[in-house]
Amino acid sequence: EDALSAVPAGGKQKIGDDQFTAIASFKNGSGQLCREFERDFKSGAFTVGVACFENGRWSTQAVIASARSDAGYAPASSMDAIEAYISAIGAGPSLGSDEEAAELAKLK
Repeated sequence: EDALSAVPAGGKQKIGDDQFTAIASFKNGSGQLCREFERDFKSGAFTVGVACFENGRWSTQAVIASARSDAGYAPASSMDAIEAYISAIGAGPSLGSDEEAAELAKLK
């Protein structure tokens, strides 16, 4: 949760032996702040997901777990599924860095 509230889009943060990457911030159709993120695990597995801030905390809405390809890339099907979910929740455009910073500051 700390990483979701603090790391700007494009930023990374170590969580133990794993790596969190914030992909984008946006508002869903209900106006809630949501974030798309990836988490790379030391084991080679990774997750890509969406969490939205509701009732004073981050709530994970969707997560897809997979293994990285030998070339180090996420399978396209994982990204397609998350993009379909983001579209289904009525997501607006990705927030710019200033707007994202202002939204994250409201959480503190």
